[in-house]
Formats: sequence, C-alpha cells, structure tokens
Amino acid sequence: MKNMDIQKIKDSFDKKLAAYGALGIGLLALPQIGDAQILFTDIYPDLQLGDTNSFIANINDDKYHDYMVFQGFSATANMVMVQLADSCELIGSVAGNYLYPLALDAGYMLNNGNSNWNFNHFGTMNYAGENNYGNWAGAVDKYLGMKLILKGKPYFGYMRLDVGTDAKSFVIKDFAFDFTSGKTVTTGEAIQTYAASALEVIAETKNAKSSDLRVKFKRAADESKISEYRLIFVKVSDSLLFSPSAAMNVPTGNYKVFPKKGADFNELLPDNVKDQAGNLVKNGIQYKIYVLSVPDGVNATEPILMWNGKAFMYVITSSPAGKPLVSDIGDMGNGLDMKVSFTKAPDENKVGKYRIFVVKSSKAASFTIEQAKGLGPMYFYELDKTGSDQNTVLTSTTKDSDGDAVKDDVPYKVFVISLADGTYSSVNAISEASEEIILKNTSFIREEDAANLIDFYVNGKTIYVTNVKFVEGVMEIIDINGRIIYHQQIVNEYFEIHLDHVKEGIYVMKLRNQQGSHSCKIIVH
Repeated sequence: MKNMDIQKIKDSFDKKLAAYGALGIGLLALPQIGDAQILFTDIYPDLQLGDTNSFIANINDDKYHDYMVFQGFSATANMVMVQLADSCELIGSVAGNYLYPLALDAGYMLNNGNSNWNFNHFGTMNYAGENNYGNWAGAVDKYLGMKLILKGKPYFGYMRLDVGTDAKSFVIKDFAFDFTSGKTVTTGEAIQTYAASALEVIAETKNAKSSDLRVKFKRAADESKISEYRLIFVKVSDSLLFSPSAAMNVPTGNYKVFPKKGADFNELLPDNVKDQAGNLVKNGIQYKIYVLSVPDGVNATEPILMWNGKAFMYVITSSPAGKPLVSDIGDMGNGLDMKVSFTKAPDENKVGKYRIFVVKSSKAASFTIEQAKGLGPMYFYELDKTGSDQNTVLTSTTKDSDGDAVKDDVPYKVFVISLADGTYSSVNAISEASEEIILKNTSFIREEDAANLIDFYVNGKTIYVTNVKFVEGVMEIIDINGRIIYHQQIVNEYFEIHLDHVKEGIYVMKLRNQQGSHSCKIIVH
C-alpha cells in the first residue's frame, strides 16, 4: 500500500494494548448503578478525515486504544479500513482472510446472541478500485457494532460514521460503550434516548474565573427519564476510567447542575464552579468536560455520561510590557553597556516576573514566545515586578538568545517577556521588539590618565571624592547585576557618596561625559 506500511501500524497499535487486560480488572471493579452505564462520546462538531488520516477510538476511555479507522490508497485503489486491537471484535462477514464490517442501522441490538461477531486485525469498510469491496460505500449515519472482551467478559458498543463512495474520506460522528458486562446495547440508543449532545465550552472573557466560560449543549431527546443534568470538570490527569458510576458518585458541590427545561442550554457559568475533586476550575488546566444525564429512578435507572471527545483548556495570556527602550551607556564591551527601560504591563496581576531577551537583529523577526520558553537562565535577564516602570542595566555576563556574549558592533533588538503568574494568566506574553541597538566603544579616557581625573577613597560605605577634573560629567555606581544604584552629576571638585543602603561587596564606579567614559572597581565594606 503506497505511503502506508500496515504491518508497522499494527505493531505500534498492538504495543499500546499490552497492558489492556490488567486495566480491565479496575474496570470490572467499578460500582454499578441499575442495569447499564453508558459512556457516550459525541464528536462535536463531526470530524471529517481523509488523505491517509486516521481516527483512534478509545471506547471505554481508559488510556489504551481499541479501534482505528483510517483512509489509505494504493496505485490502483482508495480504501477506508478499520484496525482492531487483540481484545476487540466487530459485527461483520468473513471471506477468506478478509473481514468486511457490516454497516448497521440504528436500533440494531448488540449482544452475545449475534452470530456475526468476528475478529481480524483489519476490516475493509470500503475498497474502491477496479473491483469494489465492502459494505460501507456511500454509507451515511451507519454503525459499526463493537465488542470488547475484558477478563473473558464481553462489553458492547458502537460507532456512527459516514464513508465516501470513492473511499477517499470518512466522517466520525459519535461512539458509545456500556460499562456493564454482557448488557445488550442498541445502536444509536444514547442520542435517541436521554444523552445530552453537541457540547461546546467557549471562553468569552479574560477574568481567570469559571464565569468566563459559556456552556452549550443539546437537551436529551427523551427528558422524561432524567431528573437533571450535571456538568462535571475532570482534570485530564484524573480522568482514567472516569465512568458513569464515578460521575454519579461525584460529591454535591463539585459539579454544576442544569435543571431540565425542555430546551437546549446556552449560558455562562458562575464564578465558583469546582472540578470533580473539589478544586475551583481555573485557567491553564486541561479538563475533560462531561454532561451526566441523571436517571429519575422510575422511568430509567441507568446514567448516561457524555463528553465531546476533546480535552479543554481555558487560557489567559499574561499582560505584555511596553516596547523596550535600549541605551548604550558605557564602554565595557558587554551587557553592562546596555540599559533597558520599559513601561510595566497594564495588568501586573497577570505577570509573575519579566524576562529580558537580547536577540540578534537578523533573528528578531522570528523570535517567539515558544522559542523564549525553551531557553534556560543563561539566555535572559530576569526582573521582579515592582508596580512601576522598569529601568535596569544588564550584567557583564549577559548572553543573547543564541548563547553568545553581548558585545560591541553587533546589531541587537530586545524583547520583554511577561511570565504568566499561574493564577490570573496561564500563557506568557511578549512585548514589541525594541529599536535596533549597536553597542560602540566611545571611550577616549586612557587607563593611565584616569588617576589624573579624580581622586577618591572608600571608607566603609562612604566614598570620599576629591580633586575632580572630569568636567560636566556623570558618576554612577553599578552593582554586579548591572543595576545603577547611584547616579550624580559632577558639579563640584569634591563630594561624598553614601551607600548605606547597599550590601558589602564589589561595585563598578563609572565616570562619563561627552568626551568618553572610564570605569573602575571599588569595594564597599
């Protein structure tokens, strides 16, 4: 088969089912309610596939796959086929080595009394070529009858789909599975009785609360058998084998009740919705969202649990900082020459920290949040939020996004990433790029001349400056992180600098004027 090695597909598929039987023990031990428990997966909107794409159905919602429907082609034909795991069977006919699944109508009863249960690793649904094979050519709203055998006991379910006449495409609509061993299942019964359907959850605002979320779903076809609907959020990490009985046992308060009203639902949630474990629903967490049709206990005793087959994550982007302003303030030939200023994010509640990234101009256009996320601490300069606009000088060891030391004569642009705080936001935000900056060494002060420009000595945390000849200049004291902790215009021949607010350690004293600059190391003790 062109572009498709079926044996490799099979081997990979079967490996995923190696532990299936062990998980079946947990499945069989689940508490039972009434005489059936249906998990209904309504793929909404319907999923149309073709061009060698595939759909893997996890019928009982454990972490292992059961059936895979896929489209393929050869030099002379197109085909839609289904692959079965070792513990699975289909209603179909067998001819020689080939299995041809039947295209069942709604209302077909699936149980051990059927004589057409068969197993083959592959079933041909529609083979369209010089000769045509299969029962699914042009099928619309037909059903695959499916059986899972766990610990020697049968469990029944079905899948509804369309298959193109030319075998170039297929459409997945829904599938269902009953958690009660040996229970007869009728194709299409979930959506034709009292399962909810067409579930959508849409984020409409950005307040980091469940009240941002609008929920839509269609009411059951027969609401006479249910007492209410329950909307249940389950973290994906907690959703293994989340069954109808597990849904019925979720404590009161850990789900949202929708009283039946004879109409479909379309409403915003309140701001205090909890997941099934009792935690407030929040942004940045992946959930499976279920609608439980609770039986009334008289007309029906079996719960039907529905979800749309998709994990949902509500995301809020952090607040971006203003466009950085970058200045060349020195002649050290490293990050100490680069001063970065930017206005704080409009909503700092959404910001955990800021990170400054220096990026070569040639790569700035393609620099993204995702790229920044993959870079370790050596590639950025991090700042705490202060409630005010930021002004900082980078360090002598600052590197650009390629890991190269910041240096003179290289064109750079600077970005500021606002890290998501994890409560009010879950996705980082990126600022505009700064204007291009190229660091230049403009110093005209020779090292041997520096002593003739100024005399000073340090006593504890006080610097005594005398004999200043550095006309119309500026003096700055910079810590080892590149922050300017002292700044003064030089207007007198002598003055004192008091650094009582700084820690003991090594600092850089920088002198600069229009003619150049000079830096030297001082020790505050």
